[in-house]
Amino acid sequence: MDKFLESLDMKYGRDYLERYSRQIIIPGIGYEGQKKLQSSKALVIGLGALGSIAAAYIVAAGVGKVGLVDYGVVELSNLHRQFLYDEITLGKKKTEVLAERLKTVNSTVKIIKYDMLINENNINSILHDYDIVLDCTDNHKTRYAINDACVRTGKPVIFGAVYRFYGYVSVFYSLDGPCYRCVFPNPPPEDFIPSCSESGIFGPLTGIIGSIQASEALKYLILGRENTLLRRLMLIDVVTMQIGYIPIEKDPNCSVCKPHTKIDIAEQKRFNFHDPPIEITVDELKTKLESENDIMVIDIRDAEEYKKNHITKAFSIPYSHLFRNINKFRNKQEIVLYCDFGMLSYAAAVKLRELGFRNVYSLKGGLAEWSAKYGKEN
Repeated sequence: MDKFLESLDMKYGRDYLERYSRQIIIPGIGYEGQKKLQSSKALVIGLGALGSIAAAYIVAAGVGKVGLVDYGVVELSNLHRQFLYDEITLGKKKTEVLAERLKTVNSTVKIIKYDMLINENNINSILHDYDIVLDCTDNHKTRYAINDACVRTGKPVIFGAVYRFYGYVSVFYSLDGPCYRCVFPNPPPEDFIPSCSESGIFGPLTGIIGSIQASEALKYLILGRENTLLRRLMLIDVVTMQIGYIPIEKDPNCSVCKPHTKIDIAEQKRFNFHDPPIEITVDELKTKLESENDIMVIDIRDAEEYKKNHITKAFSIPYSHLFRNINKFRNKQEIVLYCDFGMLSYAAAVKLRELGFRNVYSLKGGLAEWSAKYGKEN
């Protein structure tokens, strides 16, 4: 213990040990793990509901340097989920408000503010100062800029996203797994994704996802990448309180990282890849629909979303009702599920396969991919 204390800034000394004592005593962290955190540098991009929570946890945990990136100001519509801001801070820059708030939580952490909108032209100017990036943004253009820059510099990305009652988390690290473009090669059409004000966000979900992002970042820094969600996409549905995992792999034809294909063996066993492929492409679905085979296409999004736009001949069975209505499609020769991007439909297809459906598929890329190639149909 004395040797450990000697390695710390004696300005904090015993206070430092007392602050992190409940963390240090955890097997797998210990003194060495805490020193790793102290020497680590994390960049949080996007200080909304996900980023503010994630930043709070990594600062409290003692990560030595934390960068905060955002260009927005605190708005009244933020407060139902971004509770590190308050009514007094309305109209103020999020970087300023959050930095001041976090300094009161842990004054030993060096906090750097970047009041800027990240793009492909400016991200390199700050990325080299950090070991890991937490992508807490809410727009695709920025996500692709973050991904491409992190591939070039060999940085891991802790990805998180929320939509209504659904949350998604993964770790992208192109040196030993897929990058974001391996899973989502191209952005959806600009007018395809509704804004937060149009679609809505369930407040408590953002706290869950932001906390998981912080957990993945801290685990990566202490325990290494094999203990994280690398090569897996985690999905959470807080309505049904179901959690699923989609195995994700390197795309050998990825336009950014062009790696060798690498599959997670544990997930391969779980999903049994010797079964028929669980995904079909939009071109394959188009061909099947034109051939008029005995195929049932199911839109598992909300009924209101279905009304706005859906694939012709598709039936609406929202995900929350899907497993109560399996008798409607049990005898179909083929079943194709789709959602916005293919993530929730993949998880649903996996579950149906586990229930004995060998003729069920998920549409790769979802309605976004279909709309990009064939246009909106409603």
